[in-house]
Amino acid sequence: MLSKKEHPYPEELTEIPLRRDEHFIEDAEEILRPLEPSYPGSTEYRLHPGLKQYSAFLNSLLESLRSLPLNNEIGRTIFMRPDARSVINQLIQYLADIYKKIGEQHRWDKKSLSSIANIFTHLEVFKNEIYPGANTSNVCYSLDLGAHFNEDKSGLVPDSIILERFFVSATSGELEVHRNGRFMLFLNDGELFIDLDKHTANKHYK
Repeated sequence: MLSKKEHPYPEELTEIPLRRDEHFIEDAEEILRPLEPSYPGSTEYRLHPGLKQYSAFLNSLLESLRSLPLNNEIGRTIFMRPDARSVINQLIQYLADIYKKIGEQHRWDKKSLSSIANIFTHLEVFKNEIYPGANTSNVCYSLDLGAHFNEDKSGLVPDSIILERFFVSATSGELEVHRNGRFMLFLNDGELFIDLDKHTANKHYK
């Protein structure tokens, strides 16, 4: 067994701030600068719990869920399932517990997944949208769950939490939508997939 000093997990979870506005990608690129993307020229990064940068993005995902505009504060709030509020609250509690355990136990706690396994029935959860003529600019979100069929295809096995960000501008009478970061947290081992693509996404903003 590795000693705490030798363990690949950081002894302290260093919280590096990531703004949740349109500057998210700018901050994320700075934090990820020491790392190589998934492949040359890619905007995708795969982070494991042992990396110092990991905690900043896990915390950012958690804080993003805590600040989702659930009451039409930013554009129109759309709940994709009747129990969406409860599902979001359960995800927040799950991630808060996981974040704490990584700091204390220096490992990914796969067993904690059982606490949210029951919510992986309908995979679309939440989104908010800004429409043309709104005279505003802000970040919109799309929250989904990922799952795969079990061996006999009789049910779904929880797989991931997926949060997509879009920066939407509707100040000119027309709608401009750009991708503004994507989180995909794999629940089996804690791998965190970050995509910093910021291309126009109008066709995908539905």
